[in-house]
Amino acid sequence: MAAIKALALPSALTWLTKLNPWLSHQVVNPNQYQLLVASKLTLAGRSQSSLGGMRKKESPHPLRNLFIGYLIVGALLGFFMLIPMNAPLSAGLLMNSLFIMFFLTMLTSFSTLILDPRDQTIFSTHAVDRKTINYARLTVVGIYFAVTIFAMGLPAVVVLGIRLGLLTGLMTALGILLLGLTTLSLSLFLYLLVLRFFDGERLKNILNILQIVIIIAMYVVGQLPNLLPKTDYSFLTTGLDGAFHWYYLVFMPFWFMGPTIMPSVGLTTLTLTLTGLAILAPVILMLIYLRFSTNFETYLIKLDQSSDKARHEGWYFKLTRRLFARQQNAPFFTLGWQLLGVERDFKLRVYPQVAYALIIPGLLLFSFMREAPWTMVSAFVAYIPYFLIMAVPIAVLNLQFSHQPLAMRIFTYVPFAAPGILARGVVSALFFRLLAPLTLVLGVFASVITRGQAIIPTIGGLAMTYAGTLLIGLFVFNHRLPFAQAFSPDNAKGGAVNLVGGIGALIIVAIIVVAGGLIHNLFFDLGITVFWIIIAAVIGRLYTHRAFQPATSEINNE
Repeated sequence: MAAIKALALPSALTWLTKLNPWLSHQVVNPNQYQLLVASKLTLAGRSQSSLGGMRKKESPHPLRNLFIGYLIVGALLGFFMLIPMNAPLSAGLLMNSLFIMFFLTMLTSFSTLILDPRDQTIFSTHAVDRKTINYARLTVVGIYFAVTIFAMGLPAVVVLGIRLGLLTGLMTALGILLLGLTTLSLSLFLYLLVLRFFDGERLKNILNILQIVIIIAMYVVGQLPNLLPKTDYSFLTTGLDGAFHWYYLVFMPFWFMGPTIMPSVGLTTLTLTLTGLAILAPVILMLIYLRFSTNFETYLIKLDQSSDKARHEGWYFKLTRRLFARQQNAPFFTLGWQLLGVERDFKLRVYPQVAYALIIPGLLLFSFMREAPWTMVSAFVAYIPYFLIMAVPIAVLNLQFSHQPLAMRIFTYVPFAAPGILARGVVSALFFRLLAPLTLVLGVFASVITRGQAIIPTIGGLAMTYAGTLLIGLFVFNHRLPFAQAFSPDNAKGGAVNLVGGIGALIIVAIIVVAGGLIHNLFFDLGITVFWIIIAAVIGRLYTHRAFQPATSEINNE
């Protein structure tokens, strides 16, 4: 372990040395454990390679940056806690919101830290046992997640402490801590179950499906009150009181409001039951996980296994590739298509966002149907295919990352007549592999409902989504290579480009849907469609003027 012998625990984590007696009792080597924690924290805050194959400077304060980002999210949640509500209602909304955000964070941003099979491969050759590796992994994930919990929960704790009293604020902090521990334990437990029963390529697919389905299901459940008749969910606003209700036991996030409402409601059957469940849940789940933690490392090796069967691309790939058969970017279209099929972290980050773009139109449709006649709603339904552009920013931004980023450095040595064609080929592959089929699904759905009135808007939606994909790709890959950075928690959010792109896409979609629904004219649909086709063609031509900056300093140093 010579590579990590020089590393020491950060000063803020020297308290981990106090765990040495307990670690020894758990048959964990304390010295190796501390070295692994120090090395994994260092690697977690470092991007292995940057754009164009150049090394990127190590982030000096990765945890601080993480804290600031999530503190902004927590501040928004704290703002809602300013609304005058009784303690049960405030606590119920807070815990349900935090549970969704914590779980989404564990399943997306921190999945790379949890499901990293390289630890066993690297450290086991230096006589580090699997239990020590797993405890170090759990510690690093716990540190990052603790920062997330503190940042998201702090504003709400402060607001409720001011509104409802200091004791309520302190008990809210306890409830949030228990909720965070339960979320962490539940995520680890689910991963352990899936790793136990599947292997190889099937395991990777099951993990993707599990994470994406859970994320989508949580979002849909959160939107159910908007779909049900008002009388069916009135308890969400009038029933959250100090009395005992059955749904407090059914919906797990309600358990963690027990400590928060205890100062206001008192020691009742409700508060004692909920607090007891909130304490037992993380303890039981974590004990089960620790009992099989050694197996977790063994199962992780399955992620490096691949099927011996050759991959055969279907007719759709062959059809779309023919669009580029006479162009220089045909090989890069194929490269992007194949890489998108194996980049698991890309799927975990992007697919849920794409699913939101599919779900949101349906939710809006059913919500409007409750309030307006169908004749009015149907005029807007035809423009549902335009909604998928909202998933474009995060999808294109994640084309920067790969689990093997150094492989793209070969293109810093290869001379190009027009280097931008590589980026255009990869961006086009993203559109045709992921975005175009889903836009067509929305188009078919809208066409059936509107009796064919959505056919032209579907073509317009395809053109606008492709134009948006090319436009964002033009900014993201300006003198940069795709798939040239490593995935890490620090780059999970997408930054300003994702924020501005998402807001811009939402504004454009809103304008088109509202204008189209009100005008409801064939010439309007044709005009919008032709406009976006021209824009896509113009932006596509701009890629030929882009160039990558080779990492000459890096090459010379080598």
